[in-house]
Order: sequence, then structure tokens, then C-alpha cells
Amino acid sequence: MIDRLVSTFPVSHPFREIVLDPQGGRAHAVDGGDPTLWREFSITAHDISVSSIGGGRHDGVDGTWFTLDALDGYSTEVIFDLVSRTFETMNLPDGYISRLTFSRGNTWVRPPEGRVMLEIRVEHGMRGGRLTWLADGTELDRVMP
Repeated sequence: MIDRLVSTFPVSHPFREIVLDPQGGRAHAVDGGDPTLWREFSITAHDISVSSIGGGRHDGVDGTWFTLDALDGYSTEVIFDLVSRTFETMNLPDGYISRLTFSRGNTWVRPPEGRVMLEIRVEHGMRGGRLTWLADGTELDRVMP
């Protein structure tokens, strides 16, 4: 899915959040036609389109926005390693990844120096939790099931 974003948006395009889930995902990004607006884009295996929900004016591209080149440290190997470490920590071997979220922080967690973090959510039945990582393997936050 990240490859689809890279082939659709310029590497310098501002994003606030990229969320990937088993069905596809969504991205909150500056509207390409009007840089004073942000939009929610739906991501599927075949297409990226403007979502019917989400969007509006923003106060400028501040420190919570990032560009696709900020994801360079998150290679496939790094993501697989972080997912493996998350499953090991959560002790949910039969769990599944419900969501991967790339961002520069949220209400609970702010990465150092404005770096992009990856939140990995794992669920199994009514249990679930999340670990938040930097690309170098530093754990930033943990919510256990």
C-alpha cells in the first residue's frame, strides 16, 4: 500500500497520518488541488481515491505533518521485525494485526525530534493492545491486552 502512495503522490507531499488495515487503509493528506485543505484518501490494493468522509481546512503544515521520504527507515524488513517483536511482547500468537499507523504523534505519544512513529495494533477475540515504535527499533509506548 505504501508503494501505491509513492506512485500517486510526490515524495514531498504532506501527510498527517497513514493507516493500513486488512481491508486497505486511509491517509490524511493535504489536498493536491488546494494546499489549504486536507482530505482523507481511501487506499485499496487497486486505487487511491478521495474519501467521502474527512477533510477540511488546516492551520498550516506544522510539526505533525510528514512527507513520504520520512518513511525511508521503515523498510519491509524493519516492519516485519517490529511486527514480530510486537506479537512476542503481546503474547498473542493467534492474534492478527488490526492496524498499522504511521504518524508524528497523537494525543498519547509524541516521538522525539518529530520523527515518524509506527503504531502496531494486535487483536485476538476481545483482547488487544498496541506497541509504538521508531524505525530504529526504539519502543515508545506500550498498551498491553
